[in-house]
Amino acid sequence: MKKSKHKLILISGIFLSGLFLLLALQGVNFGEVLKVLARTNYLFLIPALLSLMVDFTFRSLRWKLLLEPVKKCRFINVMSTLFIGFFANAALPLRAGEVIRVIMIGEKENISKSAALATMVVERTMDLFAVFVLFSLSLLFFPPQQVPSVIDRLWQITGLVLILLIVILYGLMYFRNFTVRALKKILRRLPEKISEKGGKVLNSFILGLDILKKTGRLSIALLLSVASWSANSAAFFFVAQGMGIFEVSLPQSAFVMGVVAAGISIPAAPGFIGTYQYFGSLAMTLLGVAKSTALSFTVLDHALRIAGISAGGLFFLAREHVSVAQLEKKAEKAD
Repeated sequence: MKKSKHKLILISGIFLSGLFLLLALQGVNFGEVLKVLARTNYLFLIPALLSLMVDFTFRSLRWKLLLEPVKKCRFINVMSTLFIGFFANAALPLRAGEVIRVIMIGEKENISKSAALATMVVERTMDLFAVFVLFSLSLLFFPPQQVPSVIDRLWQITGLVLILLIVILYGLMYFRNFTVRALKKILRRLPEKISEKGGKVLNSFILGLDILKKTGRLSIALLLSVASWSANSAAFFFVAQGMGIFEVSLPQSAFVMGVVAAGISIPAAPGFIGTYQYFGSLAMTLLGVAKSTALSFTVLDHALRIAGISAGGLFFLAREHVSVAQLEKKAEKAD
């Protein structure tokens, strides 16, 4: 049953990727795409790649900080797990990297997988916060009448989702006893072993939210989130400059980053193929970039990011003597 369900989700994701890729290719002059790629100054990919490495360094520092209420983890273990997880998201279906991160950090540091999962939920909420802040700032560089209604609506929905997530996380933490009691009432109807395990999982999950009580550490984690996504945004800027797309300034690269981040959240094929090209091109054309040039940009930028993530992920896999097949088995066991 699970396998057929996963197969259906995978097929749906591939279909969506194909659909978005077709939309991205509409009206594109492929001769112009090749010309843009031919005249690109590829030296600009060096600072772009360095920006992505800075992004991952900040992400690793943040996750280490989020894990500290549970256990003080080694930085190298955190960074290794992060790279491998992102690589798995790019190479394997069904966002397997998220599950793999939980399993691997639990095995390396001997911590509860539920607590590790909770820190990742907080991490993703902080990602949403950082993207929302940077995207909001980028909109200040647009005259109000030039902000498309679809972008304005996206901004509003993102803000509402962010508020909802914050309310849920703080509600779980501050009303812990009430939540546990309510869950126990539900679990009583199940076999005793499942009931006990459910209670332990919830307690461990809430323990992973303890960072929310520590104002100082929480502030540092939020600053690291903004710094991480700023570095990520800078990579867009450097790639654009190398391609001679001078319409994209640093603030506008945050706009591109926000649109792309929203687009690739749609469950599609591994590596965000299709969604990355469509939403990246959409953002660039809204900035006044020609469609063929915009597609050239998304192709090169996407390839750089996948190459960087793959190189880092494969390096750490080799360092830990783990194969891609073993990663798949870890994800399957978690299911």
